[in-house]
Amino acid sequence: MSRYRISEHKDEIITHIIKNLIWLFVASIVSVLCTICTMLYKLIISGNVDYYIIILTAISVLFSLCTFIFSYICKRGKANTEEALPIPNFRIKKVECELLFEDRKNLVSSVTYEMIANKDDIEYFEKELMWTGKGYSGTVLKETNGDYQFEIDDSNDAMHKYRIKFRNQIKCQDVIKFTLET
Repeated sequence: MSRYRISEHKDEIITHIIKNLIWLFVASIVSVLCTICTMLYKLIISGNVDYYIIILTAISVLFSLCTFIFSYICKRGKANTEEALPIPNFRIKKVECELLFEDRKNLVSSVTYEMIANKDDIEYFEKELMWTGKGYSGTVLKETNGDYQFEIDDSNDAMHKYRIKFRNQIKCQDVIKFTLET
């Protein structure tokens, strides 16, 4: 019996939600257009031409305004995603954390990352860890699935910035896996 894991299907779930939101928007627009067409038809039949021209003009202006706003947002969105929001280097597939209490004074924290490269030639993975307990004894790289080098910026603060450097060339879709122990 296999278990359903949401994390393995998150892309499908997100696509399904977006698809339903788009169809909701389209259905709403269609119903509004049908209501407007029905109203215009009744005005034409009744011979009330003044209202007909006013409503038609309002619809034209509204449609032009919506088209302008939509095209402006699309152009802005492309510029922003290219400049301000670059594609992340990795897609995190799994993070496993473990906290082992050897005794009251000795704690060991381990974190295992499994991720997939989103592009070629990534040189490093950089992150921060926070140690709020007393007596930070350092962090070491325990297990890897490649030739990685570990560097940490040890300070007296609770935040410690570290970097995993990849000694071999990383290609798009490569799986990177490593375990850190603090």
